[in-house]
Amino acid sequence: SLYSLAYFYERTEPARMLELLGDARGLAEAAGDPALLMRIHNATGAAAWGQGRYADAHEQFMLARALAQRQQDENNEGVALANLGLVEQARGDFESAQRLLEEALPLLEK
Repeated sequence: SLYSLAYFYERTEPARMLELLGDARGLAEAAGDPALLMRIHNATGAAAWGQGRYADAHEQFMLARALAQRQQDENNEGVALANLGLVEQARGDFESAQRLLEEALPLLEK
């Protein structure tokens, strides 16, 4: 519920969104739910990216990718890679952005 509620604040109160995602992350960790945790890391990364906090976004997307790899979830690994590519683009590192987006493409096409 906290994960879903966080999206209510995505455009209006990003700080509140991050607070709710932090609470949700603690519950997902306590429950041992890696799939939910992966989605929370992606959402937290997106919220940080939207605030221009690229280092935080990068860290969250890397955590989401690692969880997706462990779960053998190619779609969510592709999502994390694409998000990492967008962060690199925002940082102005277009070579890294292109490499990450190209790496994401076949995973997302499946």
